[in-house]
Amino acid sequence: MIHFNCTQCGESYNVNDNMAGRTAPCQQCGQIIAVPLSGTFADPVPAPITPAPQYQQSFPQQTVVNVHQAAPQHHQSQALPALVSFFLPGVGQLIQGRVIAWLMWTGLWIIACISCFVLVGFILAPIVAILCVVETATWYPGKKSTLTYILIGIAGFIALIALVAFLSFVAIVEIPDVTTPFLSDKNQLAKTELVKIGSLLDQYKSIMGNFPSTEEGLNALCECPPSVDPTDWVKVANWNTPPLDPWGNNYNYRCPGEDGNIVNVGSNGPDGDPGTADDIWFSM
Repeated sequence: MIHFNCTQCGESYNVNDNMAGRTAPCQQCGQIIAVPLSGTFADPVPAPITPAPQYQQSFPQQTVVNVHQAAPQHHQSQALPALVSFFLPGVGQLIQGRVIAWLMWTGLWIIACISCFVLVGFILAPIVAILCVVETATWYPGKKSTLTYILIGIAGFIALIALVAFLSFVAIVEIPDVTTPFLSDKNQLAKTELVKIGSLLDQYKSIMGNFPSTEEGLNALCECPPSVDPTDWVKVANWNTPPLDPWGNNYNYRCPGEDGNIVNVGSNGPDGDPGTADDIWFSM
């Protein structure tokens, strides 16, 4: 019986004498070993220490280098979007490819601008713009959106304050009626209405043969007399009640009129008092 050890890993073997001089792979490490001659023994060889693969040493170093090189690129790439957001809040987010953020910031900026109709808007609008610039400059691909949500939440709260201030302003301040043809000159509107009434009085006279009396007044144009064809009366007026002047007062009617006129139709003007300098008259 021959006793020997693997020269590579030190594994111990016992073989018959007739195997002396033959070679075979080690069952432990695969090293090709030769069986020593009968009566000889091979000293066990300690297993060598295998060095770690080279890539395990270089991989962490390479990763650190890439991170430090990539980080400045994120900050540099956001300079243009941040600059654009300073002048047009929300557009910087669109340049970055963030459509939802663009819609949110644009909506907040519009609300803030609307609030400029009241003084608070001139304070809140710049704050929203600054928050938008900060959010744009600090964002980079792959970054978590915690700061984004915080800034949008603050801007949304500010925009809500601005909207409430604007709506309060609208509720308190009287807005002129946009359907009125002459917003700043009710006198001109009254003159236009008086000319229309004069035209209707002409139609009345062509059907009835005379103008309404002072006692009948403009109410005579509201009801079709039994002796008149309703299809002809449509040309006169479709009033249920006589119209009011731009200040909410009844128009005056006189027949016969003063100063030799047949008919006088007029308004008491802004003060609503008859016989004052602001009265408006139309004569026929």
